[in-house]
Order: sequence, then structure tokens, then C-alpha cells
Amino acid sequence: MPNQTATLDDAFQLGVTNAFTLAFQRMKPLLRAAVTEKECAGEAVPASDIVGKVVASRIAGRQRSNPETRTNIKRRWLLYRDEIQVGTYIDKEDNLRLLRDPTSEYVQTYSAALARAIDEVIFGWEGQGGILGTVVEGGSPGGAGKALPAANTIADGNEGLTIAKIRKVRRDIAADDALEYGGVEICAAYHPHQLDNLLALAEAASAGASGLSPFEMPALREGKLEGRFMGMNWIEHTGTPLKAGTTDIRKVAVWRKDCIKLGVWEDMQAKVFRDTSARMTPYLDVFARMDCVRDRDEGVRVIECKEVA
Repeated sequence: MPNQTATLDDAFQLGVTNAFTLAFQRMKPLLRAAVTEKECAGEAVPASDIVGKVVASRIAGRQRSNPETRTNIKRRWLLYRDEIQVGTYIDKEDNLRLLRDPTSEYVQTYSAALARAIDEVIFGWEGQGGILGTVVEGGSPGGAGKALPAANTIADGNEGLTIAKIRKVRRDIAADDALEYGGVEICAAYHPHQLDNLLALAEAASAGASGLSPFEMPALREGKLEGRFMGMNWIEHTGTPLKAGTTDIRKVAVWRKDCIKLGVWEDMQAKVFRDTSARMTPYLDVFARMDCVRDRDEGVRVIECKEVA
């Protein structure tokens, strides 16, 4: 039966808030540390003003006029979108008590669900925004969505993730003179299928001229990439999307951290309230309000990878 007598006073709410705050610190979105955050308020916030390339010139010594070096300026937007939300009715008092325990399965399960949803926003929720989705560009936020240029994608070529593909995207991002300066962190998100591709390469190397034992190679010993590989920060993520219309071509995203903006209107939160439309049954609401956009296409590349069952 719905619990209509349990007390949901300020002390209880504080206990829930503290429990979920601790759980959020442990169940962080995997991609969040690999993007640039921006606090937001209002209906729409400029992610950045994209200033086109400016080239200096040498001016003749006696020339009296001032040079005018024009450039194109574009703007991309973070939008006030619907809340990212997960929740449930709590109809047992025992479960209410669990909401104040950050180690309980209840708290951890709902915290992890919200974290995964925020990662979906960063990838591009339902094809909108994020690293891979369409972005809103123009003088005002009402413009049509702009897709990532096709030239930014390496076709699968009936192959998985290869060193040649990684070298190409690393080189293309680092060498693109539309991006300001170098030395900015480059990140990549891969699926376990792509890790298997790289482990196969490491295994082949251990059996070849390197003469190393498989147990001397960290990738084979640990079964994962050691954070950085070929100058990039690699993040294993089971939510790495498939190419639209396929079931066996994975899209490995590679991006510069400063080129992806995560707008935060409301950070990860949790509260419990009585739902007057459900016989005053307590309801757990775990939510956030965020949007994500790539502010420069030049800082993003996609590697399509064929997967073999």
C-alpha cells in the first residue's frame, strides 16, 4: 500500500540530498571530465562566438591608412531543454530509509541512471547537440540544426579500430589551423569492441619483433587502455553510438576538450515529495537540466569501426 504516514520533513530531505550527493561523486558521467562546463541561466546561452581565421600582413613603412582585417563571426547556442529525469514511487517505508544511505543499491542505481543520461546528452541526445549531433548556429537560437561535416568522418573500410585511423584523426585535429594553439587535451570514447581491436594489435606486437611477453604489455595485462594512448585520453563507454541504420558499425568520437561545451542549468539533484495525484505516495525525483554543443566542427572527428561478433 502507498506510504501515507512516513515523515518527509527537512531532516529527511537533507539526508536524501546528502546521500545522493555522495553517490553522484562516485557515479559520475564518464564523459563529463572530458568536456568544458559552462554555468547557464535563461532560455538560451551562447556556447561561443566562432571567429574565423585572421591572417596578419606586413604594412609598408610610409603607409598612412590603417589595415582592416575582416573575419566572419558565427555563434553557437546552448539551449534550455527539458529536464533529464529518472524517478519512482516509494510505497514501502524500508525503501524510504534506503534513500538516506549513499551505499544502498537504490541510491546507486538511480544515480548511475542519471549519469548515463548525461553522457547521452554529451554524445548528442537523439541526434541533437553534443559531440555528434546537430548544433544550433546563427545570430539567434532559433536556427536550423547543423550537422557535423561528412569530411570529419573516417569510413569503416570494413575494418575495426586501427592504428592508421587513430594516427589520421590525431594528425588532422592537431594540424587544423582553424583551431587556436595546440597543447589542448584530445579525448576519445570507444566501445569494448574497439578495445578488442587494439588488444589484438598489442598481442601481435608481443609475438613479433618487440620480443615482449604479453604480460609485459600493460594493455594485455590489464585488458584496457592505460588512460592515454598516442597522446589522447581514451574513455571506455558502452554507450558509444552505432552508425544510423546499422547494427555493426560503431562511431568512435575523438574531440578536443575545449571544443565541447556542457551547459549546466541544474546540476545532478534528488528530492522526495508526496504526489497529490497518486494518493500522496512519496515520489523520488532524480534530475538535472543540461545541454551540450560542439562549438567548433574542426575539433571533432569520427572513426567508423566495423564490429565482428
